Amino acid sequence: MNINISLFTLALFYVKIYLISDYLADTLFGCRKDVLAMKDKLEVKNLEELYEAVLHLETVEECACFFKDLCTIPELKSLSQRFQVAKLLTENHVYSDIVKETGASTATISRVNRSLNYDGTGGYKIVFDRLKEKDK
Repeated sequence: MNINISLFTLALFYVKIYLISDYLADTLFGCRKDVLAMKDKLEVKNLEELYEAVLHLETVEECACFFKDLCTIPELKSLSQRFQVAKLLTENHVYSDIVKETGASTATISRVNRSLNYDGTGGYKIVFDRLKEKDK
């Protein structure tokens, strides 16, 4: 019991130190926002380079090799599962059937559904529309 309280107290201490240092950097030195803005720009640039790299792949085999090098097996499974969930949702399958077929949690299905229907960018729609065109 004492160990749990001590660990909890230590965790709170670290959170307070982090918040104080974050506050000081932001308010006293004005550097926090600049650092975050630079980090965001780098992340956007890195993402754009990744997207460009994917666009240069020409075959399914090349994509498979690239993604196997880029992602871990669990990451690939997660991406594939979300894609299958999105496909089933666009085909009007119910959550219980999607859980059975994909093994996805209802939370994952809900997130994909929200992306498809409410706050997504339309990326799933673009892909599914193009896949339908290709199958014609």
